[in-house]
Amino acid sequence: MRVLPTNLGEMVQFCLDRYPVWEQQTKSIGLSPEQVQTLIDLSKVAREKMAAAEAARAAAQAATLAQNAAAAELRSYAAGLIATIKAYASTAGVGDQHAEPEGAILARAQIPVPRK
Repeated sequence: MRVLPTNLGEMVQFCLDRYPVWEQQTKSIGLSPEQVQTLIDLSKVAREKMAAAEAARAAAQAATLAQNAAAAELRSYAAGLIATIKAYASTAGVGDQHAEPEGAILARAQIPVPRK
């Protein structure tokens, strides 16, 4: 039977729960005060690092949401500009025999000319 949990959080909590008892019972359970102190120190560091990792995950999640919102806003705005350029290109100089071809306007805007 496994005594020490395999799950990281449960394992850290196991050690945090045990060290006060082990600290009081060092000699009667075969441990030295130094061993228990090391367990205390390692348990506290692990708990701090877990909290820092959780905070980093939360920050990364928030940053990803902000990134996606900004990208969606940019996509919408850029699509509107492209639609404006295409509309301008398709109607520029209508009825004018010296009008610039639609493809030239789109090429100048670096927008692919639609296939017909």
